[in-house]
Amino acid sequence: MCENESTTPFPTDFWQSPTIEELAASQGVNPIADVHALFDTWPGEDDDGFEDSIHKLRQHMGAPGSF
Repeated sequence: MCENESTTPFPTDFWQSPTIEELAASQGVNPIADVHALFDTWPGEDDDGFEDSIHKLRQHMGAPGSF
């Protein structure tokens, strides 16, 4: 062991991740009641070519979902 190394173990909470429910609660996140609330919130044009680019990438990479 080096002189600068500590023998103090890491705290256990560093190695333990919160559940998704605990994380959401700690951040004050609630589920949305209506998915339509998300419409028109993403910047960009209606047809900015994003979907076409993803389609071409997937065709180039092989089967759908294979990255």
